[in-house]
Amino acid sequence: MSVDNNTDLYKNETIKEKKYLEISTKGKCQAISQLQTKNPVNYLCKLLKVSKSGYYKWLNNGMKQFNKWIPFIANIIKSTFYAFKEIYGYNMICCWIKKIYKLNIQPHIVYRCMKNMGLKSKIRTKKFDYRLKSGSLRYDNLLDRNFATMKTEFLYQIPRKKRTIEWIKENLPKYIYFYNNHRPQPKLKGMSPIEYRLAHSQTNIKFIPMKLDLM
Repeated sequence: MSVDNNTDLYKNETIKEKKYLEISTKGKCQAISQLQTKNPVNYLCKLLKVSKSGYYKWLNNGMKQFNKWIPFIANIIKSTFYAFKEIYGYNMICCWIKKIYKLNIQPHIVYRCMKNMGLKSKIRTKKFDYRLKSGSLRYDNLLDRNFATMKTEFLYQIPRKKRTIEWIKENLPKYIYFYNNHRPQPKLKGMSPIEYRLAHSQTNIKFIPMKLDLM
């Protein structure tokens, strides 16, 4: 397999790899380690203009050498990332680690570890094209603006065919309770809305959750 004959195929199938051509040698080595399952190492080294011996030297010695790299913390980040079905980025992973494990880790440390391990949150793309014939009477969907978090964490976690009205009536109150009482938010210093309200309230009134019955 020659490099010249496969350059066009490489550009067509892996367009996102072009960004590695203009970065540092360390970034190119990271790209090779992520793409070596799809392409031979020798082919990637020639394409990105990195010596093969230099790549293996980085792989054995310098792959995980950056400030504050701790294998124990990396394992916690990885397990937390997969425990929530790969839907959270480094900010939310940092909040969950602080809430569950009581560890105060800076977000940039979580970001570096996730980048080094190749962990990326899932981004849902639009699959359906709804063509309405209402014309000028069309209104914006308020759920797209105000309930994006609910759709990502609640609705999109099950197949579309199973999202029945009965299922939503049964599980939506549970998600609302989880969101208000347990889900941390970076804007609220890693606390849930109820925890933030109790922490900054002047009285010692305890919050008693109520059962919600939807029609």
